[in-house]
Amino acid sequence: MAAAAVDSASLDQEFEWFRSASLGEPVLVRTVSGDPSYWLVPVQRAVRVGGFVRVMQDGTVSAIGRFGDGPDHPDAWPTTVTGIDVGEAARRANELIAEGEQVSEPMFVHDGPPGREAWLVTTFIAGGAARWIFVTPGFTYERRAGEPLDTHLE
Repeated sequence: MAAAAVDSASLDQEFEWFRSASLGEPVLVRTVSGDPSYWLVPVQRAVRVGGFVRVMQDGTVSAIGRFGDGPDHPDAWPTTVTGIDVGEAARRANELIAEGEQVSEPMFVHDGPPGREAWLVTTFIAGGAARWIFVTPGFTYERRAGEPLDTHLE
């Protein structure tokens, strides 16, 4: 599915460089509750990821996109389709951890609709989930664990 989508997209001038790219290892994106939701398939050249294909559970392609300014600036592309790796997500989340809080391993999720991806770290106090910390390549935000996304703020 992803390969066919890349072939089709490469007919568009914006995605023409996809022809000389390869597909990387898909990354599972989960819901904030941990259920599998869809996959992000990296479109890459060497060690840089210049684009992605979003593949839903039923195998349909819901989106194709690119990072940065396209093929003329590959040094600005991330090295992972998630933007930052799990280690960097953990490091950034740990900057916000209060004394006495325990943390989960980062989990790659979509917070709300597909496409709103972030690394999720859950904090725990006295055995209960306390906060959700969301880490993206550009910023970090948080809310009480289990609290639904307020879409009216978007």
